[in-house]
Amino acid sequence: MNCPNCGFENPPDQKFCGDCGTRLTNNCSSCGAANPHTQKFCGECGAALARAAPTPAVPEPGAGETAERRLVSVLFADLVGFTPFSEERDAEEVRELLTVYFDRAREIVARFGGEVDKFIGDAVMAVWGATTAQEDDAERAVRTALELVEMVERLGVEAGASGLALRAGVLTGEAATGRGGNDVHGLVVGDMVNTASRLQSLADPGAVLAGESTVRSASGSIDFEMLGPQVLKGKTEPVAVWRAARITGMRGGAGRRDGIEPPFVGRDHELRMLKDLLHATERERRARLVSIVGVAGVGKTRLVWELQKYVDGLTATVFWHEGRSPAYGEGATFWALGEMVRRRAGIAESDDEATASAKLAETIERLVETEEERRRLLGLLSGLLGLTDLPQEDRGPLFAAFRRFFESVADQGPTVLVFEDVHWADPGLLDFVEELPEWSRRWPILVLTLARPDLLERRPTWGAGKPNFVSMHLAPLADIDMREMIDGVAPGLPHHAVGALVSRSGGIPLYAVEYIRMLLADGRLVEEAGSFQLLDTLDDVELPETVRGVVGARLDRLSVDHRRVLGEASVLGQSFTLESLIEITEHPDAPAVLDALVRAELLEIERDPRSPERGQYRFVQPVIQEVAYRRLARADRRSLHLAVAHYFETGADEELAPIVASHYLSALSIDGDTVASPELISAARNALDRAVNRAASLHSHAQVLSLCDQALAVTDDPMERVRLLEKSALAACELADTTAYEERLREALQISREHGTTEDVERGMFLLARCLTDIRNANRAVELLADLDPDDFGRSRWLTAAGAQLARAHMIMGDGEPALAVTKPVLVAAEARGQLDVVADTLVTRGTLLGAGDAGRLHEGVALIREGRRLAVEHGFGATKRRASTNMGYILYEHDPLGSHTEYEAAFRQELEQGDRASALFKAYNMSSFYFDLGRFDEALAIFEDNFDVETFSGTALGEYLATRAVVATARGRVNEGDNLFEQVRRIAEKETDRQFNTQTVQGGAAIIDLMAGRLAHATEGFLQTFAGDQAQNLEYLARGALAALMNGDERGVGAMRDALGNASKVSPMRRASAATVEACVSAVEGALTDEQALDTVRRWTDLGWMLTAGLSWIAFAVGAPEIASGLDAAQKARDIFEPIGANGILALLDPSKAGR
Repeated sequence: MNCPNCGFENPPDQKFCGDCGTRLTNNCSSCGAANPHTQKFCGECGAALARAAPTPAVPEPGAGETAERRLVSVLFADLVGFTPFSEERDAEEVRELLTVYFDRAREIVARFGGEVDKFIGDAVMAVWGATTAQEDDAERAVRTALELVEMVERLGVEAGASGLALRAGVLTGEAATGRGGNDVHGLVVGDMVNTASRLQSLADPGAVLAGESTVRSASGSIDFEMLGPQVLKGKTEPVAVWRAARITGMRGGAGRRDGIEPPFVGRDHELRMLKDLLHATERERRARLVSIVGVAGVGKTRLVWELQKYVDGLTATVFWHEGRSPAYGEGATFWALGEMVRRRAGIAESDDEATASAKLAETIERLVETEEERRRLLGLLSGLLGLTDLPQEDRGPLFAAFRRFFESVADQGPTVLVFEDVHWADPGLLDFVEELPEWSRRWPILVLTLARPDLLERRPTWGAGKPNFVSMHLAPLADIDMREMIDGVAPGLPHHAVGALVSRSGGIPLYAVEYIRMLLADGRLVEEAGSFQLLDTLDDVELPETVRGVVGARLDRLSVDHRRVLGEASVLGQSFTLESLIEITEHPDAPAVLDALVRAELLEIERDPRSPERGQYRFVQPVIQEVAYRRLARADRRSLHLAVAHYFETGADEELAPIVASHYLSALSIDGDTVASPELISAARNALDRAVNRAASLHSHAQVLSLCDQALAVTDDPMERVRLLEKSALAACELADTTAYEERLREALQISREHGTTEDVERGMFLLARCLTDIRNANRAVELLADLDPDDFGRSRWLTAAGAQLARAHMIMGDGEPALAVTKPVLVAAEARGQLDVVADTLVTRGTLLGAGDAGRLHEGVALIREGRRLAVEHGFGATKRRASTNMGYILYEHDPLGSHTEYEAAFRQELEQGDRASALFKAYNMSSFYFDLGRFDEALAIFEDNFDVETFSGTALGEYLATRAVVATARGRVNEGDNLFEQVRRIAEKETDRQFNTQTVQGGAAIIDLMAGRLAHATEGFLQTFAGDQAQNLEYLARGALAALMNGDERGVGAMRDALGNASKVSPMRRASAATVEACVSAVEGALTDEQALDTVRRWTDLGWMLTAGLSWIAFAVGAPEIASGLDAAQKARDIFEPIGANGILALLDPSKAGR
């Protein structure tokens, strides 16, 4: 029988080619029966067989590509248990399973840089190095085989075939390669190919066997178990064979741990989930957040280490970042982010400021295209790393810079961010991490957070409602998994000893491992020829119930000197430098002690060349550090904390200020009820002051609040307390904690009145007035400043600023005249003092007052707001700039709706960029309504769905979104859907007190839905009620109410709209269009409507761009004034507007039978 691959002639009963190892039979995909490769149909079941490859002709000399002899790695794998499966299942099920198996196998091989040479029945042959060689081809092949084993195991579970498994063989050696019988990849032939096939057939189900050359090449990162010489069919001499056990390091052995690393057990499901999420993140280009929570020692870090080893073996580049939150230094704001940026930029701990800045600039230049964005990122990220001072902006730009940096990395390829120990993270970092997948959702960024359950006590809502959030809780391992792990760490332990370890470890791998380490250090457990022998019983050894007991018992076996140094190091934190330890220890030979502690596997040295902590010592486990610290006497702890604080304080790095403060506070807390020295209190206060400033510069507002509270606890000076209360109040404002915002400023003002200067009191009045205006308690702001005279505004800069807030407060209350009266002296005083921030803000206030409502001074108002905005842009007054755009949109709404929309759009985009989602969402409400009135229904929905994760909406945000969906659905004829959606809106309104939402969205929305659904009487009444409750007195409600009444032939309804219109101001085009519509409806019911009046009405709405009301006007004239409408072809004009946008529900109103429903 000739081989279909190489043409070699084989005996008729041979299953594999004797020259190249190719299977000579063609297995049927339906029944699995073997058939000669020349047959087209199965001889057992008659199913069509895959076409056999034609026997290649002997090539002419020089034809085709030149053959090469290359070092290649060959993988053979086939299914075990497939024949019984195929006999029991329908042929279509068998074919479907094979299709999935082939697709997944091909994908896995490609991930690790291999090439599928061929599928032979249920077997796969893949090669590495046949066309392009990599130095780690052998390692990639073994990694692929292990992944294929796992894939088939899962496939069997999915298909209900528990006996389905895969076995594989990998061999590395020299082979002939070149284009030939395989049209896709290079043909690989040679004895080693045949041997690899034989090796696979020797493997047990689920096992991966490898030859000696493969083991030599891959043993740096993969553990192999020696099986000894094995006899393979066709080989005259036995072949040395190993079984691949597990992956223990990254490619080439990087990151491999020399100490005890237990086997990875009991977490296969979680690891597979992480792999799938990683590939889904890359495939869908959608960010995800995975929160991994578990008690100390349960295996969080190990799980992520397994993922990192997997990622390292992939062909595609995955950009991996790690950062941890230190246990010390609660105010070490965004520490983990700083570590990630340093690692990406290659900044070492030893780099001076100039070197670090240069490396950061080079990294940003490589990642970011535009020069303007490079400068912005460089300034903010330099501030994050403590290289420069941060600009005084809110935290929105800072968060945006952090996001943009990692988005730029993700533009290069899938990116992983691992945040360790986030239970110690500052609130600002938690906010950033939680928001990142939402704001950067279109980038392939996988965020992994590792935390103890304490995180959920600090933040119970962590991840709640986030659509891209996955929570993974690591429970203690099952007893069977713990036994497997202990057997892997210490094979040969007696059964009763293993049982005792399992019982006392409580499913926590760390506990068991630490106990085994203790036994090894004690000499009770020894290793002989790969097996562990217990030299004594465990009866008299107290098995610890907690890891503290385990680690404590282990520490007791150290010498007094070594234990003392370990305790001193614990005060420095989870990681530390030799230099810092020498500064606080009295031991004469600390380096030698540290080396001994490393050998004892209590400490380890960070050797990752990319880590900013390279060369530092760190505790092998955080719990070792915790136990060592707890064993220190109180007096020693105090003196050591002070020594550490003094050491860090000698440096000029403000980034360390929060850590210095934390050590002083720790020393103070140890003093307890005793009277602390004034010097210590002063040092703590000064350190806290620097920490507060650092946190404020990073806009970590929750951290500022916490640090200020700590400082207040050790501060008696009245005016120092005022300063802290004011700083914390501003932080509370940023956190939208309006109660704390107001209460702290009131307390500060009271203290200033009792102990401060006149200037202190005036400053306090300004801050409290601004607070009350911000939180919409404008009436109380007016009461606070009621005693101020216009002449007072020029007395001091604080009274000038307070006057600006008084004008704002009057405006918010609707008191236009007193507000305008205040703006004049305020502007005069602010100009004289050069207070441009007050000038800009007051110009916006005055412009809004003149341009809005009945004032009739639009152009003057626009000019003032524009000048205020110009000053804000020029001088960096961010809040005033955004306020100017918002207020400009407000005053333009009734005069130039398109211009109004442009202003809202600009403010909306600015707020999205700055991370101010709440303000941007408020703009989205108005923009959505605007799009609906324009007849741009899809955009009305897109403003929500393209910019926010609507699944997270609640309260009024959800109500606004559902109301938009409801009106769009009704307009397009899906009335039942619209009603169901709006019923949800009504239920939300029952719990809300927002007047604007309840009036405009709920009442106004119900009225327009009733109109479009043909419930015209309800619509007429609804519009009238909405107008009565609307503070802005929007005349458009009356216009639409009149149109509904006209369609319904309701003369009284039209009259009611006319009466409500009364003498209302008509200073704007929209008000004039609304009034003209009401008058046209009155003329229609009186039989006096003219062509000119009807055309003029519609033209007014068309000029404004309000196509919805224009179209409704045509329908009302067609139904309510048919004698005029026929001549104007009103019905067709309505169709011309509504048919292109699919508004079939509205067009149904042209049927008179709809009226009155």
